[in-house]
Amino acid sequence: MPYQPGELKAVALEKGKETAVKVLKTSGEAAGIRLVADRITIHSDRNDLSFITIEAVDKNGMVVPDAAVKVKLTLTGNGELIATGNASPNDMESVNNPVIKTFKGKAQAILRPFSTAGKITLKAESEGLTTGELVVNVILPHD
Repeated sequence: MPYQPGELKAVALEKGKETAVKVLKTSGEAAGIRLVADRITIHSDRNDLSFITIEAVDKNGMVVPDAAVKVKLTLTGNGELIATGNASPNDMESVNNPVIKTFKGKAQAILRPFSTAGKITLKAESEGLTTGELVVNVILPHD
């Protein structure tokens, strides 16, 4: 049977009762960039980092797993962009570069704060896609 877009649903049953459900849906075309931080509040400690996942998403917010889009990262505020990458074994150009290409719809950026409190704003732009923007709050460490 040839590939067709749609939905695949798996239902786990135990003694005839539904115990788990997993649904996989086909994504549409990439429509925007979404930024997801592992933490949106970090301390003003040079060893504290925020790991940002960069995702190419469709109009419904689903990650587009075959998207390979160029994304320009711009950082302003109280920190710096210290690393980027996309896990592709064939794309060394995206390593530690502010212009990165998604691999399987995703890439990553790592932010490091300066030694004072404030905000770090990361903007991710890709031609023809909705821009992603994320703010990471930098607070003073507790004594």
